Amino acid sequence: MNRIVAATLVVAGLAFNGCAQEEPATETRPVDLAGYDLIDLTHAYGPETVYWPNTPLRFEKTTIFEGAREDGKFYAAFFLSDA
Repeated sequence: MNRIVAATLVVAGLAFNGCAQEEPATETRPVDLAGYDLIDLTHAYGPETVYWPNTPLRFEKTTIFEGAREDGKFYAAFFLSDA
């Protein structure tokens, strides 16, 4: 009996999935930056990096995972903290 119920649910799920309407594709256009001045605000971290004067915290990088996944692909995840 359980197999009949499971098979019925699978068939019903496939039928409903086939009836689902796809979202219309949205058109994307490139942004024209010719009329803007772009300013790069990035900077490197190092021994001379300025931090808030009274904070005991500094830049900290904690490795959550780094290495090969079960499928053999490389994966890295980090937690970054900064004052």
